[in-house]
Amino acid sequence: MGADYVGWRGCSLQQDLGEEGFLGKLKLRGYRRVIEERVPPERRGVVRISVSVTGRGQRELDHAGIVAELADFERGVADCATCPLASDGAPVSCYRYVTYPVDAASEEVVFDHFAARVAEPGSLSNQIWQDIFRHVKEDNAWHTRRGEGGALAEREEPLRARFIWEGEEQQVDSAQVLAGLFAALDDPATLVAYAVFFKEILAAWRARVGLRDDGSLEVRVDGEGADEAELARRAEAAVEAARALAAARTLSEIEDLTPMLLRAAAHAVEDGWKVLVDS
Repeated sequence: MGADYVGWRGCSLQQDLGEEGFLGKLKLRGYRRVIEERVPPERRGVVRISVSVTGRGQRELDHAGIVAELADFERGVADCATCPLASDGAPVSCYRYVTYPVDAASEEVVFDHFAARVAEPGSLSNQIWQDIFRHVKEDNAWHTRRGEGGALAEREEPLRARFIWEGEEQQVDSAQVLAGLFAALDDPATLVAYAVFFKEILAAWRARVGLRDDGSLEVRVDGEGADEAELARRAEAAVEAARALAAARTLSEIEDLTPMLLRAAAHAVEDGWKVLVDS
C-alpha cells in the first residue's frame, strides 16, 4: 500500500497502452512481487488473484498467468535505455513509489520543515498550504489509520502547529499534510511546486541528520557537565540517532522519487511531460 508515481512523457509504449493500461501493468508487477515475497515457489501455482486489466475486465490470474501477462511489457522499448525518467536506463523503470505507513521520523521531518515556513509569504509551504493542505478535512483517514497496526502512519498522534496568516490564527496538523503530500500532479504548476517542495524537505532532512556532501556525518554533542565517559556515551547516542534518521524509509523513498519529479517538471510546460500518481 502506498503512492505510485509514473513518469509520463508519451513514449511509444505509454502511447500504445494508455494511462490506465500502463498503470494496470505496473499493478500486475506489484501483485507478482507480493506473491514471490510471501509464497514459496512450490505453492505459487495455487495462488490466484482477482485483477482488473484495461480492455480485459476483471479476471483471476495465477502467478504463471501474471508472469506471462508481463513478458512483453517488461522488455520495454528502445527508448527506455536513454529515457531521462528511467532508473539507470532499465526497461520500464519510469516508476517510483512511497510505501505506507509513513515512518514517524519522516513525518516529523516533513512537518517540521513545513511548519517552520508556512507563515512566510511566497514560500512553497505557504503556497501548498493555501492551495491544498488547508482544504484537507481535519478528520480523515490519516488521523485514524495510524499508530500500532495503522496502515497510513506509524506515529500515534499527528503533530500540530498554530500560526498567524493575514491577521488570523490558523492551525494545521501533520495528518492533513500527509494527506495532501501525495496529491495528484496532473498540471505543470502543481508538479513543479511539489518537485521543489520535496527537494526542500530532503535538504532539511540532510541538515537535521548532519549529512555532508561527501557522505560523512557531522554530529554535535552537548558536553556540558559531562565527564569523559558520559561524553562518550552521549556521542555514541547522537551518532546512533543520526544514523537512524538517515535511514528513515519514507524520506529515502522520497529521495529516490524527487529526481524524476524534477526532470518531468523541467519538461512539463513545453513538452507536456507529467507524473501520474496512484495513491
